[in-house]
Amino acid sequence: HVISHMESFYEQISRTRPGTFLTCPGGSINWALGAALGAKVGAPDKTIVSLMTDGGFVWGCPVAALWSATAYNAPFLSVIYNNQAYGAIKGLLEMMAGERLSDKMAFDVGVHLTPSPDYAGIARSCGAYGRKVEDPGDVVPSLKKGLVQVRKGKAAVLDIRLANT
Repeated sequence: HVISHMESFYEQISRTRPGTFLTCPGGSINWALGAALGAKVGAPDKTIVSLMTDGGFVWGCPVAALWSATAYNAPFLSVIYNNQAYGAIKGLLEMMAGERLSDKMAFDVGVHLTPSPDYAGIARSCGAYGRKVEDPGDVVPSLKKGLVQVRKGKAAVLDIRLANT
C-alpha cells in the first residue's frame, strides 16, 4: 500500500482482473505488511506482492510480519519505495507552509528517514530474502530474483532507493 506514490502506481500498473488489487482506501501508513501476510494466509496459492513506502515499512512492524511469514510459510514480496522521507507528511507540511521545506527544516521537523535503516538486513534477520537496489537498471532483475525467492517459499524485501525527495 503506497500513500504518497499512489497516483504513480495507478498510472504504471494496470489492474484489470477482479480480486487482484487490495488496498486501504482511507490510507494507513502501517497497513501494507500485515495486509500482505493476511492475503497470503487467506490465498496460499496466490503470489502476493506488496508495494509500500519506506515509512510504511517502518510503521508496519516489519519484524513481526516477516518473522510470521517465515515461521508460517506465508511468503510474499515487499517492494519498498525508499525516498528516505515521510513524503506524505512532508507534502502536507509544505502545503500548509505554502513553500518547499529546506533539507534542514525537513530534518528538524522529522520527515527525513536518514540515515535510512538497512531494510534488506531487517528482512534477512527474519529469515527472508533482502536486497537493496540503488541502480535503476537493477530494478527489473531484482524483482525477478525476489519473485523467485517467494516461489521457493521465502518472503522477500526489495529496498528500492529513490532520489531523496
